[in-house]
Amino acid sequence: MSGGANKSFLANPVNWMRNNVLLIDIQSMIHGVAGQKYDQGALVTCNIEKDASRIARRAGGGTIPVYRIKEATGRASLFSHRFSAYYLPFRSNAVRSMVLDPATFPPGADYFFTDTVNGCSFAAGPGQHPKTSHINRTLGGVDPGAGIDQPAMNADIVGEFPGGTAVRLRKATYKPNATSYATVFGVRNGANWTFYWQGPREWVGILNGEKEWELPAGNILNVCDNHG
Repeated sequence: MSGGANKSFLANPVNWMRNNVLLIDIQSMIHGVAGQKYDQGALVTCNIEKDASRIARRAGGGTIPVYRIKEATGRASLFSHRFSAYYLPFRSNAVRSMVLDPATFPPGADYFFTDTVNGCSFAAGPGQHPKTSHINRTLGGVDPGAGIDQPAMNADIVGEFPGGTAVRLRKATYKPNATSYATVFGVRNGANWTFYWQGPREWVGILNGEKEWELPAGNILNVCDNHG
């Protein structure tokens, strides 16, 4: 049960993301192919659920609700407000790309999500049906624990977008510390898309067996631009 989260998100997704932490839980971030349902981009029916096991703290005091977005399962109730979204998975030391085009993924969607970034780069092209890429490269190609190889990811961005990007988000923009994570999502606005990153959220401990987060006291939602 979404507890009304789907309806609230759909009513104003940008405002909702300013006031709630959203964790991407559409599939486990498996590094190998075995057991991974989505190796490439896909159109997924989504459900947003409250994460009762977690509390996210605000720097300086206070808390902020934590939710997970998952692939919807089972029969939908009349008031579930499930929704479709483009989903781009992560693969360690690899590039995953998809074009947000209803001709490829009918009937299309107005929302986009990719797996959590905590060192990866994200890029998107211009236009009504932009290409998007989630890029991970590690030093020496070691899977998955080595340091991030940003020059290799920069080269991948050039290779994936020979005509240039409309959006680039790299580690230096969203990851001030080793324990920083961010959520990337997109919303279609008429003929174009706007991409955002939420965070940074800092892993500050373990609560009920799950990561406990701390987020900035002020703004937690940022527009992705072409300078990241």
